[in-house]
Amino acid sequence: MTPEEIRTLISQGEGQRLELKRSLAELETGVRAAAAMANTDGGHVLFGVRDDGAILGVQIGAQTRERVVQAITDNTDPTLYPSVEYVDLNGKTVIVVTVSRSEDRPHLVRGRAAPPAPPKLGGTGGCCRCADEPVGVRAAAA
Repeated sequence: MTPEEIRTLISQGEGQRLELKRSLAELETGVRAAAAMANTDGGHVLFGVRDDGAILGVQIGAQTRERVVQAITDNTDPTLYPSVEYVDLNGKTVIVVTVSRSEDRPHLVRGRAAPPAPPKLGGTGGCCRCADEPVGVRAAAA
């Protein structure tokens, strides 16, 4: 995606096809959002953007790329393979996770259903109301 396309998405605000996350500390709810989007019409999860559209950016370390993809692939069943891009906006990196409507739905997150995202009514919180347990790496538990 181009920076202009991302700015257009952000300007439309959160909804069933767009979820904004401040940082990778919200990776667990981002995984749930991605699964919910795959179960419906697809969409985007942007990390490094506040709910109000302010671009915060995320720090990209040596293992960041692996961590984002692995959190999604290791914790969804059937496995979800999203597109993950790193885009520079005003000198800040935004991670764009794109998922298409899946033919393999429903996708579960850690064995639990990822319900369709309800419409955002504004403000705070995640898009999905799933289990409150953190998303971990299944391989580590095995």
